[in-house]
Amino acid sequence: MSEDEEWITIGKISSAHGIRGEVKLSLFVDESDFLADLEILFLEGRPRKEIAIKQVRLQQTQAILHIAGVEDRNEAERLRGRLVSIPLSWLPALSEDEYYVAEIIGLSVETAEGERLGEVAEVMFTGANEVYVIRGGERGEILLPAIESVIQSVDLEAERILVVVPEGLLD
Repeated sequence: MSEDEEWITIGKISSAHGIRGEVKLSLFVDESDFLADLEILFLEGRPRKEIAIKQVRLQQTQAILHIAGVEDRNEAERLRGRLVSIPLSWLPALSEDEYYVAEIIGLSVETAEGERLGEVAEVMFTGANEVYVIRGGERGEILLPAIESVIQSVDLEAERILVVVPEGLLD
């Protein structure tokens, strides 16, 4: 794997799971079926650390991983908080108007009038639609519904999302 290759963070190890060294991976990607076919993942850092995956069990918004060499709860707990990434090329291709959550984290969010609201810090999954949590702007934290009438455009190259803010949301 080349460091020049484009990488994507697919999740964060949130905790140990059980007593046999498994970990819970909170996922940053909507579709996780591809994980069942992967034999290796990478812990982020300098340099990235390759980890061999012995078993993956997929759940709704997380995966339970058994990592080779991690055999008890104490070893698993030491991985808490670590980010997990893969080369972007390993993800299934999406249609032109679809994006992986990890691709939009950190993008600048601006209104059609040119006001910078902040950056996408996280994405919340609600029953009806996703909600972008915007932080780092002068207005503080903003919860922005990720619906067609609000999100005008997503430009990954320019690292910007253009939005129309619903009336009353910023009041």
